[in-house]
Amino acid sequence: MKAMRWGEAGACVAVAVAICAAVPVAWAQTRVAPRRGTVVQKLTGVEALRMLYQKNNFKDAERYAHSLLWKDVRQPEVLYLLGQSQERLRKPQEAAAAYTLYLRVVAPDSTDASAKFRPMVDKRLKALKQDPESLRAAYAKAAAAKKFTSPEEVNDAWMDNVEADLFSLHGLYAWKLAGGRKDAKPDWIHNTHGRLHRSGMKYVEEVEGRKGVLFGVPLKDFNSADADQSNREALQVLGHNSRITARNVVGGKILRVGARGYGFPFELRVLVDDTDIAKEVVRTEEWSDLKIDLPEGGKKDQEVMVELIVPEGQQWSEGVWIDYLDFFDN
Repeated sequence: MKAMRWGEAGACVAVAVAICAAVPVAWAQTRVAPRRGTVVQKLTGVEALRMLYQKNNFKDAERYAHSLLWKDVRQPEVLYLLGQSQERLRKPQEAAAAYTLYLRVVAPDSTDASAKFRPMVDKRLKALKQDPESLRAAYAKAAAAKKFTSPEEVNDAWMDNVEADLFSLHGLYAWKLAGGRKDAKPDWIHNTHGRLHRSGMKYVEEVEGRKGVLFGVPLKDFNSADADQSNREALQVLGHNSRITARNVVGGKILRVGARGYGFPFELRVLVDDTDIAKEVVRTEEWSDLKIDLPEGGKKDQEVMVELIVPEGQQWSEGVWIDYLDFFDN
């Protein structure tokens, strides 16, 4: 997004995405036409991806799929072929994430050609025990007995209970999947870590002393007076503020969130039944560990939304780290 998140920690630089150096962007296929010699046909886009997959070139198919998703993640067949390739590369978590995102971009009643993959996606997610029913059951079992002791002790089960808005791989700083950003240091965290997560965010193993962290994207408020064009366009696509949705499966009384701004501060808002119940500016210098009392002591299965907002008057933003977002009784 222009004028929002370019640059590391405030160094706002317009970057040309050199995907071509990292992945094959066009593939040649040769056939012989009688009396006319050899004709070279170049394949690009999803056609090239299909060919790579059909030729069992799964590693290149994975890399090329990531390049196609760089600016637009809402490409069902690309996500499906990415998941299929990753399964064959023995990356079950990555494959499950691609399949889950596929289901999010294909409407249940869709008649589009890409909807034909839905039965296979459902089958593979069940086989991987990453289908919605299995994940809900596992989370509910873990949630029933848990207590909050310290931020470092919160396990990653919460990640199976959240869903974030979808952004491109570019928006998620998924540079590792694109071969790395060449004008950044090789050990830059986004060059060395990160994979797509089923929540729609990016998963990183460790950040600033916290293990198991998701990276999300903040936007200006939908009614912002100073949002630039890129923010307005993104908000129009979503139809609402950038947000993470979680369900209070066991009726916990308290929502706890561990968060940290990346590059720039952001405002974290908590909504229940479309009503703001908490607002907090989260800064970049240290982790914020927030404790939010829920209305009426928390209701079982109630939906809670956490919005990620770029403050008014702040021109730039980059991202958001979420260490945990879960419900507790203490």
